[in-house]
Amino acid sequence: MVIYRRPPIIEAIVEFVFQSPIPFEIVERATERIKRFYKFDETEEVFETTVDVTARKSSLQHSKQGRKLSSEDRNHFAIVRRNSIVFSVVPPYPGWPAFIDRIKRDMSHLRRDRGIPSAKQVGIRYINRLDVPHRTYPTPQAALFLKFIPSDPMSSARASEAYMLRVEYPTSDHFPFALKVTSATVEPPLVHTTSFLLDLDVISTAIPKGDDELWEMIEKMKVEERGMFESSITDAARELFMK
Repeated sequence: MVIYRRPPIIEAIVEFVFQSPIPFEIVERATERIKRFYKFDETEEVFETTVDVTARKSSLQHSKQGRKLSSEDRNHFAIVRRNSIVFSVVPPYPGWPAFIDRIKRDMSHLRRDRGIPSAKQVGIRYINRLDVPHRTYPTPQAALFLKFIPSDPMSSARASEAYMLRVEYPTSDHFPFALKVTSATVEPPLVHTTSFLLDLDVISTAIPKGDDELWEMIEKMKVEERGMFESSITDAARELFMK
């Protein structure tokens, strides 16, 4: 496996979606089990406004949906919601072994609470941004860096400025995981730069009951994601990550 000096990951996410929503009281109780591992603790709230035009009245409804824990550097997150548990990390990316070890640690505590239901779906998502400097590539085109790009009948006449492509692959007898791939141009973080998005999502709805089997499945999902990433980029893109 290639280890890149500057991986293009802007966020890595692992999500466990519950069979059914849980009361917020269970969210709070479960979060208490892992909050000592994090510096910050925030409540996710939803506000909804309903307007009755005929009666000329409006009402504001408020509900608590989750608790978001984050590390002191705001790079590592654990979010316990009424319908899911989400773990994420933003740069600097510590690598998959460190990321999955944190998830296993937290889940071992969270799942001791009997109010936490079984997962009906597990997802691994890696959001990548390829930043191409204009000093090296004055007019960069997506085809030079990515293989997931739209077919453009106008390409011989004029160069495109922006695009978005989304491809979804369902599960089958030979492929146990669903895949979602999004490729697009995005706003660059720096001037004189063009940025391309490569968003990879691997999803499983066949969840094993045993813990060992669950983590083994998640490792296979990660292998699938990494294979999709390597298949989606070109050697020119790899050079960007090595510099």
